[in-house]
Amino acid sequence: TKCSSEIFHFFKYIEKNLGSRSSPKWNFYKYIIDKNGIPVNVFSSMTKPESSKLIDALELDYLDKLISSHVEVELLLPPLSP
Repeated sequence: TKCSSEIFHFFKYIEKNLGSRSSPKWNFYKYIIDKNGIPVNVFSSMTKPESSKLIDALELDYLDKLISSHVEVELLLPPLSP
């Protein structure tokens, strides 16, 4: 079916970016995908949602997005006059 095909392509994309160990072996794998749609991290089903390792990775990704956004906004501002 189309849905199965799309799911297959998603996991092939994940594997291409994060390696063969990123393919889910069981339910509840967690993936962090950056603002450009690139998978940047994977956590197995053994990693609990409240795991400090997972939370730290999410916070780092979020901070990276904030910093990137800030730099982009800063670059759009005109220079201050003396």
